[in-house]
Amino acid sequence: MNASRPAFSPVELALQRYEVLVGQAMATPRNRLPSERELSARWGLSHAAVNRAAHRLLAAGRLRREGYRLFPVPHEETLPLGSKIVVLSPRPLRFPGLSVEASRQGFQFEEKVFEGRDELRHHLLAAAADGVKGIIMGLSDSGWEWDAEQDELKRRHIACVVCDEAPAGVSLVGPDWKQAGRMLVSHLSTKGHTELVLLGSMKRAQRTAILREGYEQACLRLRLNASAERCVEASAQTPDAVEKALVRVRHQWPQVTAVVLHAPDLLSLFLAAARRQSLRVPEDLSVVCVDDSTAARSARCPVTCAAFDRRALGELALHVLVRDMRLIRRPGRPPPRQRIRLEPFLVERQSVRPQGGILVSPYAPGASRAWARDRATRIHEAEDLRLRPHRVAGETKERHFMPLDLHRFANRSLTRQNGWLGHQPLLHLPPGRLGVHGVPFEIIDEHTTGGAAAIVLRSQRPLTRAERPLPVTMTIPVARAVRAVYLLHGCGYAAECQAFAWYDFILEGRRPISVPIAARGLSTPPRDALPPNIQDWLSDYPQFDAPGVKHFAVTAGGDPFKYERYLYTLEWVNPRPSDPLREIRLSSNPALDTTLGVLAITLVTA
Repeated sequence: MNASRPAFSPVELALQRYEVLVGQAMATPRNRLPSERELSARWGLSHAAVNRAAHRLLAAGRLRREGYRLFPVPHEETLPLGSKIVVLSPRPLRFPGLSVEASRQGFQFEEKVFEGRDELRHHLLAAAADGVKGIIMGLSDSGWEWDAEQDELKRRHIACVVCDEAPAGVSLVGPDWKQAGRMLVSHLSTKGHTELVLLGSMKRAQRTAILREGYEQACLRLRLNASAERCVEASAQTPDAVEKALVRVRHQWPQVTAVVLHAPDLLSLFLAAARRQSLRVPEDLSVVCVDDSTAARSARCPVTCAAFDRRALGELALHVLVRDMRLIRRPGRPPPRQRIRLEPFLVERQSVRPQGGILVSPYAPGASRAWARDRATRIHEAEDLRLRPHRVAGETKERHFMPLDLHRFANRSLTRQNGWLGHQPLLHLPPGRLGVHGVPFEIIDEHTTGGAAAIVLRSQRPLTRAERPLPVTMTIPVARAVRAVYLLHGCGYAAECQAFAWYDFILEGRRPISVPIAARGLSTPPRDALPPNIQDWLSDYPQFDAPGVKHFAVTAGGDPFKYERYLYTLEWVNPRPSDPLREIRLSSNPALDTTLGVLAITLVTA
């Protein structure tokens, strides 16, 4: 015979005893409740059960927390336990984990999809009859009014939070479409695109208008005045309408190199239209999109997006809704409405082709990299960043690569405190063979060199080796014919964009070929400044690629959320591969703060 199930679970027992305790505490002037540990011992229940019960009462507004202390809340401000919440939307809202979080807080939760105003009103009336206390709603932004429905909710004291565009007087928690437009324009700008167009939809006229405002602001800030005026709206979200909009873009502005799509709804239609027009993405046309989607991730060429954290959006909407549900019960005191916008983050994929190899202006404002929230995707992105090959390296067979032995030249530790470029060590770069951008480099094991694994040249920073100043110049002998040379290096304390170091390649019988090394930094230098070819190794700085210049992230176990630093590789192609390269001379300007560190050099033999 099966044992009978207990009448109440431990959490339910804790809730019952909390109710008694709250009633007693309301009658006392000093009504702080005992701690959860004290109650756990007093009631003979587990601390986890007491904690979960407290969380449900907090969510329902029956308790309030001040630090670690719990206090009862007056009855008119509380919510009945098990209050019902409904999500109504013209399309399924993607809020991962929202139902779980609502249940964890003690609410009943239901999701419904509607088409048109009549079905929306039906769901609202059914929700009111069913005793629903709060609604999270996604409205279509086609412009139709819903004043009558809004009045109905107010009359029945049902709280509502809208997760798209909403009229004044309604609490809103939604994506920041305007910032998404700014972000995508800035991203295209850093990739060298100056001729842009925004493709919107008349079906989503309100969202297109908001997005266009951010798009125009970013274009004007970057002095892309012609692009700021380009906006085409598809008359409908159909294959013919989207293709017609694309044909108009190609005929009216043939110089356009990149398109900003206002929503994922258009993406599959647009990519299909591009294929019918014999346009390749990104070779012929770069594409970016507002908001991420399965279509963006699974496209033949995955599409770069300004994405939003849907889990955070749902949790914010739930938090605001619970607040309004609690306050709407106060007679004659409607809750003040809140309007919260969630910042986007950039998900960089393969749909943007760099134009001219570097930035519109290499000094345009940038931003540190925004990695995907999903760990597996994030690790894949970091791996892709490291594996993209340089031009010559991608054509070279393994046997033609020759890493140079730099053991006797190394003068700074990587992993020790105050090593590398000073203050912070460079971690998670194991010694031995490391493949970066199609090139095999040899990272020195500092345990075999007395604690030195990098060549660091002198700067204004007070760095030393064995209490001796670092060298200003160092010469690396080569004495062989080479097709190309690859340097793995990094820099710190980047300030103004000016040459702070030089690589001189000295060929037999020829004048030295000098390559100035200039860090991008954060400032805005004059127009005649050298194009940058390296950036500060810290993740706060905007990283970039250029012709013969690539960057990658040094991570912990492949995950940049655990550790994120940046190194660069430089490709020097020998204009005279038949002439032996005698030596490579490294030199720095010791009067500047920007500091250079070289980790490895690999030759491609002729």
